[in-house]
Amino acid sequence: MSIEPICSHPSAAELSGRLTRVQAAMARQGLDYYLCPDPANIFHLTNFANYVHERPFILLLPAVGSRIFLVPKLEHSHVLCRVACELELVEYFEFPAPPGEMWHERLLDVLRPGMVFSIEPGIYLPGVGGFRFSDTVLITATGNRKLTLGPESLQELTLKQG
Repeated sequence: MSIEPICSHPSAAELSGRLTRVQAAMARQGLDYYLCPDPANIFHLTNFANYVHERPFILLLPAVGSRIFLVPKLEHSHVLCRVACELELVEYFEFPAPPGEMWHERLLDVLRPGMVFSIEPGIYLPGVGGFRFSDTVLITATGNRKLTLGPESLQELTLKQG
């Protein structure tokens, strides 16, 4: 068997299909938003590649509609030349930022009370392995409420051998 390398970005139709499949899974779980900080999934859903450092890139997928991408204002042109799909850019300033312009404040501009979303953090250590865990959260008028039941600490969630 011979595998042909792909040297071009995915087509708009391919990226649209990926979004549709994620939104269908969200509908089955009753989610309004999928909040994704993971670079591998951001790349899979937008064709934008980044390396995690001090500036977060957060992709928000609504249950209906197009992607929303929270990005540092400094990275605006970089994002536009790499993304291969339609999305709304929500930009933020880095520290020190004007009031209301930090990434976590701009995220709150998108999320509204009554919305339910999933957060998907991941930890990966080269040569060791990786770990993924997700929480389902309800946005309330006064903050948020975690809906996921189960263990929370890394120690409780770690599988031990032997």
